[in-house]
Amino acid sequence: MAGSVAAAVCDGLNTSEADAETDARTPSPAARAASRAQGRGFLRLARSVWPDDDWTGFTAKPHLPVVAGTVARRCDLTPQETALAVVYTSMTGSATAAQRLLALDPAHVTRITFTLSSLCDATAQRAATGLQSLSDPLFDVLAERHTRREMPLFVS
Repeated sequence: MAGSVAAAVCDGLNTSEADAETDARTPSPAARAASRAQGRGFLRLARSVWPDDDWTGFTAKPHLPVVAGTVARRCDLTPQETALAVVYTSMTGSATAAQRLLALDPAHVTRITFTLSSLCDATAQRAATGLQSLSDPLFDVLAERHTRREMPLFVS
């Protein structure tokens, strides 16, 4: 889902509409809050890298894919490249977290991510065709459960 929103923003979808579309495709309040926290951080980074650009078109707490799509457009990426970057970083972020939390062999995790690259390509290709609902409802369930943990590990 995030790849399709980022690709749509890269292709010209306005940020407020993209923000609403992301909310509509993210049922979990915990997942929405995480996306907005990450988006706010990414926007802060973009403002520091390109201080002369206009970054005023965002809500106070924009979703991560909305900012990612805007940054991709700023970098002259295509919607397909934008979707691929978002899909790939989502996959590798999860893989890295699993590696650390479960003490997995980094070489094994890297091999798996390479094996999944064709799936990332296919997902990004579909995501770049328009707004999608490509997420798994289990993600939302797990995000909500995570907020009830005695010691939450991280938010993503």
